[in-house]
Amino acid sequence: MFSKCEQIKTEYEDIETLKQEFDLAYQKAMETGDLVEAKRLKAELEKKSDALEEKLLAFEWERYDRRALQKVEYKEKYQVKETTIKVWEKGKDGTYQVKETLEGHTDSVNILQVLPDGRIVSGSDDKTIKVWEKGKDGTYQVKETLEGHTDSVNILQVLPDGRIVSGSYDKTIKIWEKGEDGKYQVKETLEGHTDSVWTLQVLPNGRIVSGSYDKTIKIWEKGEDGKYQVKETLEGHNYAVFTLQVLPDGRIVSGSGDKTIKVWGKGEDGTYQVKETLEGHTYSVWTLQVLPDGRIVSGSYDHTIKVWDGE
Repeated sequence: MFSKCEQIKTEYEDIETLKQEFDLAYQKAMETGDLVEAKRLKAELEKKSDALEEKLLAFEWERYDRRALQKVEYKEKYQVKETTIKVWEKGKDGTYQVKETLEGHTDSVNILQVLPDGRIVSGSDDKTIKVWEKGKDGTYQVKETLEGHTDSVNILQVLPDGRIVSGSYDKTIKIWEKGEDGKYQVKETLEGHTDSVWTLQVLPNGRIVSGSYDKTIKIWEKGEDGKYQVKETLEGHNYAVFTLQVLPDGRIVSGSGDKTIKVWGKGEDGTYQVKETLEGHTYSVWTLQVLPDGRIVSGSYDHTIKVWDGE
């Protein structure tokens, strides 16, 4: 029994060391936008702590000092994690207040979209997509849980016809459409990226655009067989592509961990080429939006938001 006690002590100390490594990796990720190492350590922590928890549950605690072998609580202390969705509406004073808190995911919620019929779609680190609709009592409830990805769901888009497009840490893109039973099913799985998919957009002509940690942007269009295929691969960034937007004229805008924003337009040969590289941020560009007048808004880990005005 003493040997088991010593083994658990050793495993506990290993986890404590991993906690410190995760904390440092997370701080670094906040500065650089590089979440790969933090995610790897998170997965290793979960695996080791789950194995240790099983031993702790079966351990004869009455024979030892519990304070020396307490249960690991790293999730509460170190893991930045929010599993809920909140719906906010204006109160009588004109300020937004929480109307509902939606609970159902078991890990961080990364992305939200709204279907044409008003239902909410969410993607999570728990590898699932959930569709939420209002019940008879007027509150949102989980209508469907879509399972198919083997890792975190990072990004969602909704096609004009109501189909859902999802991008994942598992390097794939999935297209979900309603089956005969009215429930969403995987229609296609698009494979081509060599690392996690972080961002998606839809062009006016219906093509899908994806950005990945593999530093590339891919444009997907339907082939003669009706299935999506890679039409173009855009290369120019030297770090992960975290965010994409489409300008009113169809040009593509990308933001990257290389601190730059690139504007891509069609060249004489009909393929997309870099038309401009916007420099100004000092850390990763994490999010982009396009204002109604065509100006670009960017958000970065350098704590700033920049508005870019073209000619």
